[in-house]
Amino acid sequence: MGDVTRLVSVIGTVASDATVTIRETTSERELLDQLAALLQDDRRFDVVVAIGHSNETGIRIASDRFAPWDAFASYLKPFEPRRLMLVACQAGRWPAATVLFRKLPKLRRIFASPVNASKDLATLMLAMVPYLLEVKAPRDHAVRIGQAVSVVLTGRQVRQWMRTRDKDNPEGLLLDEAAQFVDPYLRHVPGILVSVFK
Repeated sequence: MGDVTRLVSVIGTVASDATVTIRETTSERELLDQLAALLQDDRRFDVVVAIGHSNETGIRIASDRFAPWDAFASYLKPFEPRRLMLVACQAGRWPAATVLFRKLPKLRRIFASPVNASKDLATLMLAMVPYLLEVKAPRDHAVRIGQAVSVVLTGRQVRQWMRTRDKDNPEGLLLDEAAQFVDPYLRHVPGILVSVFK
């Protein structure tokens, strides 16, 4: 996703006058060195986007490190993110959101997929980053439109978790089950729409 990420960073910088920093790592040691350099510069990030392989228990932050969500949060905590986008499989499930909200006190919103992601979904999520840089609190209707577009174009789901209404709310487990149930059906939506409009 490197080329897409770099393009999005340029758009975000131009559109919202944001300072965008990209860090790619292959090992935990390299990641720790890069984070230490950012901390030494006293950097803070309102929006953090993490791209990687994950499941409902954690995320692979380097080729040699799979971090449970609480450990992942400890890497981010010094940077005080308020919005977090996780471009990764099953990162949008309620247990992950609960841990991240608990460990990151300034975190207000999480955008992630509760089901397995795809490259198309990753590209679409990254395309939304300039909007997140510009709009600190997206309105619910705008989020719902983005979620619908995600299903129409990729057949995948994106969830928004908000601290004010979702933190420690056990109804999130029901949403996870619903997401898993409808996932096989939603994956067919793009193909069906293509065949209808041909």
